[in-house]
Amino acid sequence: MTLAEFHAGLKSILDLQDLRSRPFDSDGSPLKCNIFIVGSNPRMTLDKPFLNYWSNDTGFKKKDFIDDYIAQNGKLQPTRCQIEKIITQLARSRPRGATTDRSGHIRPTILVTNLYPYTSTDEKNLEKGFRKDDVLRYLLRTIKPDAVVAHGSKAMRFFKKECERIIDLGENIQEVTWGCRQIGLVHSHHLRAPTDVDWICDALTMLLRRKAAVHDD
Repeated sequence: MTLAEFHAGLKSILDLQDLRSRPFDSDGSPLKCNIFIVGSNPRMTLDKPFLNYWSNDTGFKKKDFIDDYIAQNGKLQPTRCQIEKIITQLARSRPRGATTDRSGHIRPTILVTNLYPYTSTDEKNLEKGFRKDDVLRYLLRTIKPDAVVAHGSKAMRFFKKECERIIDLGENIQEVTWGCRQIGLVHSHHLRAPTDVDWICDALTMLLRRKAAVHDD
């Protein structure tokens, strides 16, 4: 699948010109991402639409997105700040277990998304008509991540309902089957505690190493 084809599929299920629609963000091509971080729905409505940060040649323009986010809000919100710390820490660690079936050894690459793609000041304030999970399903189906961090009860409830063959590997860490594919699942009630970053990064590293070992066998 090309980025143009991916964009066309996404555009068919979501109005990407709507300022409230924020389907995901990634550093470059979402098709190369092997980890998803999934919340309930985005909080911040930017002054520019998603398409302002998209290119069919290179993917998502993460730097421009973060720059505009900070320029408009003054700083990163607590959950976003924790997400960026996880991304930075995993990029630095380059765990041996980051082998995927795409192209040899690559570092973990993260896509940030939500159960619902529309913004609201609080998940409880999101209108019923915007509570649709078809974008998340599209991303899971097309990108096929190796691991998912579900933060919040709504996101975790979605995966527990949709996944099969749930195997507990530790507290809040599971291996599940999505369709015919095994993925690692990490559950965090929220991403605001300082300790969340370390244990989530450790859990993701372990899950990717398990994935690499199965693939190598």
